[in-house]
Amino acid sequence: MKHKLMFKLLMVTVALFVTCGLGRAATFDMTGPYLNVGMSNTGGLIDDNFNVGLQFDPTGTGNFTNAPDILKGGTPFEFYAVAINGVDEGANGFMFQPNTNYVMTSTKAGPLFASTAGVVGGLAISTQTAVVSAKAILFDVNFINFTSAPMTVQYARGLDATPDSGFGSLKTVNSIGAGMVTALGPLTGIAISIVDLSGGGVPTIQAAGSGPFGWATSLAALSIPQAAGNYGLSDSSINMYWNLGTIAPYQGKEISFEYELAAVTPVPVPPSLMLFAPGLFGLVGLRKRFFG
Repeated sequence: MKHKLMFKLLMVTVALFVTCGLGRAATFDMTGPYLNVGMSNTGGLIDDNFNVGLQFDPTGTGNFTNAPDILKGGTPFEFYAVAINGVDEGANGFMFQPNTNYVMTSTKAGPLFASTAGVVGGLAISTQTAVVSAKAILFDVNFINFTSAPMTVQYARGLDATPDSGFGSLKTVNSIGAGMVTALGPLTGIAISIVDLSGGGVPTIQAAGSGPFGWATSLAALSIPQAAGNYGLSDSSINMYWNLGTIAPYQGKEISFEYELAAVTPVPVPPSLMLFAPGLFGLVGLRKRFFG
């Protein structure tokens, strides 16, 4: 256990040195057979040039010419946020740079891998992001307390999905299941889920207008549990919250989660009839994992 923690400390130190000390942090894209993903300098999933947010090719042929961008429609929103000792440090991501409370910087570590690292209030945060061929983006987030006092840590990540923006609609059918939350575009048939892989994640759906950037990013709001079920058609964000509890001095904790993509055959309904869209959600298998 001690060796594992020392290895994590070394990896976080290296990530901080690479992203901050060498000035190699940048904005870039990562492209696989199913997903084309942009990343901002702060680790949000839209590149700073606003070329790519998140595109999905269900065929796995890497053809993104006509693939809708799930994140760029409407007001772009993809974020992560942290609270230390009950105090929100604010949100980071594409929408939120620069955050003066904590500066996170990203480095492309390979064609499909990236590292984002920074320090806030003595808490080092390092996120390893991998675009995998299983129609998913895997996130592994490490938290290390570099202070001599224990600290409590909360974390959340979320997004506003707009797969139907090409049809003039920014609304999705939103649903909560066990350890996951899903937004489905009923016209394109494209769904994205945030899936907790660590346990203890709290999935939430936040309506537009519930936060200063359009959707809630405060840990207090995102920590309130919501019942499993179909929440209907709305312009809402989907989110996942974790309470990591107390991290002892010079100790660490980690969480893992995925953004999982799926496609179903859309029912050809015009936008004026989209009030019937909640019934389409039954076409999406909850927590179905895709491996090619």
